[in-house]
Amino acid sequence: MRRRIRKKKESRVIPYRAILIGIVLSLFLGYVIYFLISFLTIRSIDRSGENLSSKYLLTEDSKDSKKTLVMVESGYDNDRKISDTFLLITNTSKGKSLLIYIPGWLYYKGLEENFGNAIPISSFRYAGDTLQEGRGIEYAVWQIGQVLGLKFNNYIYLSSEATDTLEDVYGFEKYPPDRYIDMYNEKFSDSFYNLNSISSGVSILKSIFNPQKIRGLDLNIYSNLNFVNVFGFLIGINNTLKSTDAYGIDMSSYIYSEEKFVDTGGQRRYVDTKKFDEYYRSFTSSLLDKELEKERVRIEVYNGSGVAGAAMELGRKLENAGCDVVRYENAPDVQDKTLLYISNKEDFPKSLSVVSSILSDYYVLLEGRPSFMTTGDIVIIIGEDLKLMYGF
Repeated sequence: MRRRIRKKKESRVIPYRAILIGIVLSLFLGYVIYFLISFLTIRSIDRSGENLSSKYLLTEDSKDSKKTLVMVESGYDNDRKISDTFLLITNTSKGKSLLIYIPGWLYYKGLEENFGNAIPISSFRYAGDTLQEGRGIEYAVWQIGQVLGLKFNNYIYLSSEATDTLEDVYGFEKYPPDRYIDMYNEKFSDSFYNLNSISSGVSILKSIFNPQKIRGLDLNIYSNLNFVNVFGFLIGINNTLKSTDAYGIDMSSYIYSEEKFVDTGGQRRYVDTKKFDEYYRSFTSSLLDKELEKERVRIEVYNGSGVAGAAMELGRKLENAGCDVVRYENAPDVQDKTLLYISNKEDFPKSLSVVSSILSDYYVLLEGRPSFMTTGDIVIIIGEDLKLMYGF
């Protein structure tokens, strides 16, 4: 009789390590997906797009040079105010950048018609909402453009909710004050570096560890950029400055402001636009697009609107945009529409683009010259449609 030979049972080795690694990887992948959904679904709000005011507020005429306006809000309810405003201008092809800082406590003359007197920059949003409810942010962006005599490629308005969330998630790290050049050799104020402090704290790593908290940014940032681009801009500010010759204008300095006594008592500091223009234009060539520099356009501005000072106001914006305004005068007659004469469009395509943006596309283009004597490459006769050009 044959004996049955019992086969030994093979013991199974359970791959605990592989299972554990698989679980960890699955959890990690799930967390990454959760983070990406949280991060990529954060939305910014574009007030200029909602109300079709982008042509009044923004420009797309720059190829090399970019102007990004950042406004930082603080306080809630009736205490909301614009605490800091920054304009970062970069021209990476020339390796130059300029940061302009405007404190909220600085007053701006020019709004007396609507409000009876000058108002602080901190109140620009509130003032705009008073004139037309819900349009305060557009108004604030617009008025900063009037203060500086400039248009912007992009704007970012950080509401109080957004500012508090950024500080909670990222922290505002102190930025070393050694990156900027001031041609007047003035010491910059501590507040001048606030935008750099925000940039120093923002990081992807901190975002990954706080996916729920960063949801506090959803619908609390106002910008023509989507949130991902806003985040990319904020995180890249300091890197941009490190890779360029960085200059600064601190408008809290007495160089760019004037102090006056007020009837109610005390003193106030007001923006001195002439002093700002003087310094800014001395630096303009370092920031201009190369095409605009090459064209060397000469512009004449004539006021046919019936509004006193219109030619000077328009001319200021043209000069701050890098154009050479060679003459300001009154037009022989009042015009219904703004007329733009150009001697040869093919010779000045970039200049025409810049002028068109500043006029917000409200003009009639005519090739040639007006009936009276002119010598400019471009001649602008401002018409009575001025209010359409500068309103929203």
